[in-house]
Amino acid sequence: MMRNNYEQSAQSRLISRIQEIFPMNEEEVKVFSERIIVKHYLKGDTLISEGQTNDKAFFLIDGLVRQYTLKDGKDKTVFFYLENQMIRLLEKDSNQDKSSYYLECLENSTICVAYSRPDDEEFIKKYPRFQTLCLILMEDIFKQSQN
Repeated sequence: MMRNNYEQSAQSRLISRIQEIFPMNEEEVKVFSERIIVKHYLKGDTLISEGQTNDKAFFLIDGLVRQYTLKDGKDKTVFFYLENQMIRLLEKDSNQDKSSYYLECLENSTICVAYSRPDDEEFIKKYPRFQTLCLILMEDIFKQSQN
């Protein structure tokens, strides 16, 4: 897959961030990089809407993303994702594959779409060490939400 300079830069920033918390060898960087898609979103774009399939993990390179829900017709902000943060929506029911939330870009944003759940299971079987990375990233999200 041919990437432009901006996409390569975004991917490199993600890899650098991951390497800070989870050192990878050259082969691991290569297989991890092959799974990353860099996308650009405009302010106001929606990444996920309530009811859509929720099977992606994102990593926000540049921009600002808001997670919200609608309760009794009212918009309730749940969380703000800042640059260099992973975005992974967790549902109340772990078997639920439809989102209960919306993800909206509050600024023009560059986002790496890292994987989908079916791909993730296959990838972890092939490269079990990456399960540790998943746990580290989830712990990071938990810490950020508490802060």
